[in-house]
Amino acid sequence: MPAALDLTGLTMGRLVVLDRSHRDNTGAWVWRCRCECDREVYVRGATLKAGRTSACASCATSAANITHGHTGTPLYARWRAMLGRTGNPNYRHWANYGGRGITVCDEWLDFTAFARDMGESFRPDLELDRIDTNGNYEPTNCRWITHRAQQRNKRTNHVVEWAGRSLTVQDWSEVLGVKANTIVTRLRRGWSTERALTKDVPADVLLEFANTPQETR
Repeated sequence: MPAALDLTGLTMGRLVVLDRSHRDNTGAWVWRCRCECDREVYVRGATLKAGRTSACASCATSAANITHGHTGTPLYARWRAMLGRTGNPNYRHWANYGGRGITVCDEWLDFTAFARDMGESFRPDLELDRIDTNGNYEPTNCRWITHRAQQRNKRTNHVVEWAGRSLTVQDWSEVLGVKANTIVTRLRRGWSTERALTKDVPADVLLEFANTPQETR
């Protein structure tokens, strides 16, 4: 059996590979790297080996000779935000994207390809949305929708049934005092609904819920 690929310590363009981080939702290994600008980024091993990513999103964009004519446009801003939330741990929403293994397909690391696939249907009032919220940013899983529709598509708005009730994850969070993202993570790991909702919930909270008439829950 061949030895596991080890990229630790290698320099790939402006990136130095620090260590193996985690597997993404396709099972591929993701590596933690440090860019010359001192930003940390997370990149799939195959992408590093192929040379498709050799700098953080910010440095790659700054170094490129931009000729597509879209710099500063709303479409370009959506592309930059997508790269930030999947590849920059300093991005404020990174934990909900790159931090849980969501990645951008290799082709869309090039803005021109992204614009080719998504530009025709874009309007400035729309936001980039993943149809499968656990899937990656790629042509078959992305669409433009309104902000209101995107909020409805959040993982925490998904309905979960338990104890005769159907509530969104956010509602269960408020009722039982468990963080919504914790519930989502537990369910994604294959926990039973009851365990995902009730683990570490104080007995008095569960008793109060059990004794609350269903029509007022």
